[in-house]
Amino acid sequence: EDPQFNLKVSKSIWEKVGELLNKEINLSSKNGKKFASLTRKVFTEIITSFKESEVSQGILNAIREVVNSKKEQILEIASEKILKVIEKELPIIMESIDIEGLVEEKVNSLPIEEIESIILKLIKDELKYITLLGGVLGFLIGSIQLLVVLL
Repeated sequence: EDPQFNLKVSKSIWEKVGELLNKEINLSSKNGKKFASLTRKVFTEIITSFKESEVSQGILNAIREVVNSKKEQILEIASEKILKVIEKELPIIMESIDIEGLVEEKVNSLPIEEIESIILKLIKDELKYITLLGGVLGFLIGSIQLLVVLL
């Protein structure tokens, strides 16, 4: 119960642990395997006891509170970081995706009648604009010729 004794024992234990951690251990040797097994058991026990402790629950609750109170800022920072990564990696992603090959594969898998209807629809839309442009140009040229003849 003496605090000085506890302090001396703690220091002594930490010094010995420090010495052990600084030593090279051949994990393939018999003693090394025992040490690795013992270390694994100790860390598993520490992690298990920490998970079940009130301290870990307090830490988790504090983290939840911070996340809930700063949700907007966290989302903003996260979205900025994600956009930067996407911006940086997009060329690589686009190179890895063979869009031309995908389109070609999709078109080749369609029946001829469906491809024909798609092409005719596109041509119909484009012909509408070409016809409209031709009408406007014809009107302008006709108006200019009429002005030239009258002058």
